[in-house]
Amino acid sequence: MLSRSKLQKTMKKKINNTNLFITKSDALKERGDMLINWTVPRLNGGDAFFFRLHEEGSSTIYKDCQRILAGFNSQGNQDGDVPVGKAVVTTAGALPFKFIIHAVIPDFRVARPEEQHKILLTSAINNITLLISQYNSTKERINKVMFTPVSSFIYGSQYSSEAAKTLISLLLTFAENSELRTIKIVCETPEDYKLYSEELYRQTSSGLERFINKIFKLSI
Repeated sequence: MLSRSKLQKTMKKKINNTNLFITKSDALKERGDMLINWTVPRLNGGDAFFFRLHEEGSSTIYKDCQRILAGFNSQGNQDGDVPVGKAVVTTAGALPFKFIIHAVIPDFRVARPEEQHKILLTSAINNITLLISQYNSTKERINKVMFTPVSSFIYGSQYSSEAAKTLISLLLTFAENSELRTIKIVCETPEDYKLYSEELYRQTSSGLERFINKIFKLSI
């Protein structure tokens, strides 16, 4: 059942052993093991959050990104870019995290079929969860991962609802067999919080619960 309070800033769902949160906060003020950064193939662009991440995280993150790009170039990638739909890991510099996963998502300004746009986002998210699982099994224990809403600056504001639906759906599937204790989507704006919390509610509540909440006009 949804809360009547309009002051609620956090929504929580428990999926097996993993708590999935939607919260309104500043992701760079949170603490965790991994932080997800949405970016472009050169790892040098994004929204305002991207630039704050590099500014507050120190030059270490930038240097790690350059090292990764050099590696892709040495593998015969003519452009030296990280392919769209892939994800890579760097240190977190001065930020209160162990690692940052940089996920390369499709840019709405690049002409491609809409379905391909979604497929590439799905690939990026799946590669994020794959990296998390790999670190848990072979490198360092990961318990708490922070996401931000899929960057509308890159992915396109016209696809924000579809992006929220895709991210929530894939994270719910991942959480079913995950060893993580916490997955949190940290929203900086009321609009993003409303979009993602309502999408989580829609995908995890029963038809009867949605009907009762609609009748009594309860709010998230």
